[in-house]
Amino acid sequence: MADFYARPGDREKLLERLYRDGMINDYEATLVDASGTERPFSFTGKIITGTDGKPLKLAGVIRDISDRKRTEEALRTAHDELEIRVRQRTAELARAGEESRKEVSERRRAEAALQESEQKFRAIFEQAAVGVAVIETRSGRFTRINRKFSDIVGYSEDETGTITFPEITHPDDRQSEQDSMRRLVEGALREFSLEKRLYRKDGSIVWVNVTVSPMWNIGEQPGFHIAIVEDIAQRRAAEERARQHQAELAHMARLNTMGEMATGIAHELNQPLMAITTYSDAALRMVHSGVTRPDKLNEALEGTRAQAARAAEIIRHLRQFVRKHKPQKTETSLNALVSEVIGLIQGELRKQGVGLLLQLDEGLPPVSVDGIQIEQVLLNLLRNALEAMLPAALQVRELTISTGLNREGHAQCMVADSGPGMEAESLRHVFEPFVTSKGTEGMGMGLSISRSIIEAHGGRLWAESDSGQGATFFFTLPVDGQTSTAPGSMT
Repeated sequence: MADFYARPGDREKLLERLYRDGMINDYEATLVDASGTERPFSFTGKIITGTDGKPLKLAGVIRDISDRKRTEEALRTAHDELEIRVRQRTAELARAGEESRKEVSERRRAEAALQESEQKFRAIFEQAAVGVAVIETRSGRFTRINRKFSDIVGYSEDETGTITFPEITHPDDRQSEQDSMRRLVEGALREFSLEKRLYRKDGSIVWVNVTVSPMWNIGEQPGFHIAIVEDIAQRRAAEERARQHQAELAHMARLNTMGEMATGIAHELNQPLMAITTYSDAALRMVHSGVTRPDKLNEALEGTRAQAARAAEIIRHLRQFVRKHKPQKTETSLNALVSEVIGLIQGELRKQGVGLLLQLDEGLPPVSVDGIQIEQVLLNLLRNALEAMLPAALQVRELTISTGLNREGHAQCMVADSGPGMEAESLRHVFEPFVTSKGTEGMGMGLSISRSIIEAHGGRLWAESDSGQGATFFFTLPVDGQTSTAPGSMT
């Protein structure tokens, strides 16, 4: 122990306990070496006394406990670090628990909102005023339908599970729908609408308007699509009634026009009849006089036949024009229709001394129209032009009719007169019903009916005029392969 000494204070405490207790066990204190370095030690020992009971000597064992102290310090440090980590983890778990509770709460709210949304969707789906069907795109099979769709087609939801949409579609309507579906799947269309016929369960046919939109899967083609189906049977019936009403008005207008043209038509018909009489008289004279010249007799008979054919053609055209018929579109030459109508007004042209200038495009493609109705429009425009040129003060009476393609590629017809033209106010109202410049002699329906006819053919009728410079009317019609027209200048 020469090299070590107890740290001041430790020796006195050690001796105090030894004298008091007579022995000591594992007493910890600190020793200091010559360099001043402190070391922890443990002392176990006792005081040995003589026979008289007085202390003789101190016996004991000193152990260096530096390793133990380091271990204990390391353990305390580890314990402290563990305590810190436990507190941190506890805090983290507390935060995680709070976040978890928030997440659970939010999830419950989202689930409640989703459930509410699903209930609303189900209510809207089932109670919609139009038919709604969810259809598998590849097979065309119904996966879900609402009550209105069931009412439209007459099939229950279970029954529609065994059929496809194409199967209940009218054969004439399938191809156009297939073409649109192909473009929808390819992404060329976002949605499409079309009118088509469906077969009901009882075999009857119902007209519907169908709007189709895809239900996209991410990165894939649409696996399903939604069809919104509207029953348009009543609308189409109303449209048919309107068409019939328009046809009735148009027929009445044609009869009225023929009545107004009676004098001119009688004059046109009188010419071939007088020629027939003349040829017949000449033939009879040759027969009665005994003159047997076959060439002259043949000439008279040929003339009679030609004039009879001319009269018959006039009558045929008049009967065709005024008869009541169901509108029917056929592929027709617009120039031929113009020529037919000119034949009806030739007498009035001559009577009024009106010059006719025709500028007909011989290369004009055919149009798909109801020929009688388009002739009615042309006749109305031509007669209006003739009436506009009645004032005696006019120096020039000229009627111009031209046909051709406009810039948009639509067939266009122009009817222009050299009359006094129209004021701006009159021009604005010229196509309104019951507007007429003929006083009590006109119904004021001619141009209104004409516009309805042209628009029903997918075209447009309009007018241009400068006061004192005549009036010009234009109408356009779709040529083969077109569905609508628009105004434009001739190319």
